[in-house]
Amino acid sequence: KTWFSIEILVPLTLLLVVGGGCALTSERPVEHGAGDDLRGQVSPEASGPASPYEEADELLRQNRFDEAIERYHQLLLADPDDPQAHYKLALALCSAGRWEEALPPLEKAIALASDRVQPRYLLMLNHARQGQIAEMLDRYFEILHLQPFLVAYLFTKPIESTFVGYEDFLSKKPLEMMHKAADMAREILARDPSAVSARFFLAVALIQSGEYEEALSTIRLLLERNPEDVPVRLMQALLYLDTGRYEEAVTLLKGLQRELPDDPQITFFTGYAYLSMKRWGEAAAHFILLTEQEPDSTIARFHLGNAYHHLGKDDEAIEQYERILTLDPLDNRTRNNLGNLYLEEGDYDQARYHFERAIELREDDVVAYNNLGNLYFEQKAYERAIEAFRSAISRKPDYAVAHYNLGRVLGEQGKTEEAVAAYEESRRLDPKLLDAYMAEATLLSEAGRFEEAEKVAGEAMTVAPESPTVHAMYGKILEKRGELDAAISSYRKAITIDPHFAPAQRDLGLLYTSLGRRSEAQRLLENIRETYRNDPLLHTALGEIYLSQGKVNQAAASFRTAVLAAPDHVSAQRGLGVALATQGAFEKGEAALQKALALAPDDPEILRDYAVLEACLGKMDAAIESFTKILSLDPKKSESYRQLGLLYMLAGDDAKAIETWSRQNEIEPDPYTDLLIYVTHLRHDDDRKAKAALDAGRALLVDSSRWP
Repeated sequence: KTWFSIEILVPLTLLLVVGGGCALTSERPVEHGAGDDLRGQVSPEASGPASPYEEADELLRQNRFDEAIERYHQLLLADPDDPQAHYKLALALCSAGRWEEALPPLEKAIALASDRVQPRYLLMLNHARQGQIAEMLDRYFEILHLQPFLVAYLFTKPIESTFVGYEDFLSKKPLEMMHKAADMAREILARDPSAVSARFFLAVALIQSGEYEEALSTIRLLLERNPEDVPVRLMQALLYLDTGRYEEAVTLLKGLQRELPDDPQITFFTGYAYLSMKRWGEAAAHFILLTEQEPDSTIARFHLGNAYHHLGKDDEAIEQYERILTLDPLDNRTRNNLGNLYLEEGDYDQARYHFERAIELREDDVVAYNNLGNLYFEQKAYERAIEAFRSAISRKPDYAVAHYNLGRVLGEQGKTEEAVAAYEESRRLDPKLLDAYMAEATLLSEAGRFEEAEKVAGEAMTVAPESPTVHAMYGKILEKRGELDAAISSYRKAITIDPHFAPAQRDLGLLYTSLGRRSEAQRLLENIRETYRNDPLLHTALGEIYLSQGKVNQAAASFRTAVLAAPDHVSAQRGLGVALATQGAFEKGEAALQKALALAPDDPEILRDYAVLEACLGKMDAAIESFTKILSLDPKKSESYRQLGLLYMLAGDDAKAIETWSRQNEIEPDPYTDLLIYVTHLRHDDDRKAKAALDAGRALLVDSSRWP
């Protein structure tokens, strides 16, 4: 799935320096005049109870676009020169997907209030929507001249979007803009070296253009002037965030937080730092605080939703995403994330609604097409999935993730060569997309093309030599190839790189189980069983280990967990039946084994367990029937003849027992079977036949190396 997260979505929280102070806007640019302090500003919809826009704003929040448009038209009839009404009409039209109709009211709003940023920002997005990059750049520079510090931090990193041409704009133009902005600042400083604002702006532009060393030197010059300058210290923290120096960033931000506990900007970036460090709980705590400080900050709710998702609190994440969409119906990033959450929960109708709604709002939203394809893939509607992925690719041919997902579908359809081609294209477009390497290597391995699979795995290791995922994948390839020692080494390498990497611990634990190395397997699998609480293989393996140790209660609990996760898992049902029977719960054990037999009616191990249990319950006919079936499946299974003969003896049919044991001795002579025949003949006072059986058994025992 394509998720919008901290790696993709830079916060649109913007820096503003006003008289040495620092303020925070919401992610949607707020209404203000040049130089206004933004602390008291609100998002355009949150106009307050006395606002003449209240009714229309509420309609817009509810996605009732046509009614909202009609209401804004009525407001303009009352006051044709109201710039806010023109802006809000344009916003409603864009929300309804009527982009061209939004242009006249936007242009009117700008003409009536030329110093306002927000109409220009929406107009910039409108140009982007239509692929008008030159016009978009014009609007950007207009905003830059109106509010240089407001926009300065907007493009620290590219924001993934699905506007036609927008990615090209974001990937190429911001660097050019930041160089131009830096030159502007240098010109000012050449005339006036004491111009603090210009030096600050220079530092921001340098950070955005990736010139971190010069930016840090500029920041230090500013701090020499005033070591307590909050915006400069904050900018230093942001530089550390951009360069991955998260601990240093957090140290600076926590110091600022102690001085300014109610400053929302500092709260935001502290939470953002914790997100970058994957410390989800601390991140969530800061974004909760930020939503209290700024209830309409959708970027705070967006990151809070992401943190909740990583904490496994998907209901809370959905609540945050839903709230965002009431504030900003056009926010397709949130809509895609929300759809992905519903998809993970198996709510396909809700997931489809949000993906299709995203496409309605932006017909070139390739992320929504990709996610819609994932939905169809999960539903096994493979042709529709292919159509969705190809729709994404046709709109964005270099969309590596869509090529990768197309490969997954083709692989499921058994179209190996086409799938490999899709994975190859995905890797060509994005050489760092490890999922594509892993999928291709796995597909080749399953096809028995081990040399090709190892080659792809080797390329993945070149791209990410310290990735535990890659080493774990290589281990699975080696395991399938039968190179078990090498597979174990690869799994261990993954765990050495990341001692908490659960997938490698799981695969190594299961391999150890299959090799009978139970204590090593137990240590690994117990360590991660909560992570894999719905993994039937893991819990079945643990159940078998506990059963072998005589820990029957723990075995039964593990098998129950496996059965709850996968009621059709044969080994789990069999293990549960054996564990329950061992506890003395014969009827419950019988029911579990009957379920296992329904799933695998010809499994000789399950038939044997079921026969033994039926014998314990005194149901000799059922037990005999099970062993008879085992022998019908494999007439040379000599061990089963001895057990079947014992059942006949217990049922009182000694003649049938002796006949069955004699059949075993024809297949494989066995002194123990001769002893059983001997004892049975003695019971009937047939000394001659008893002695013959005893002599036959003794003759076999002459070879003491075979029968110690």
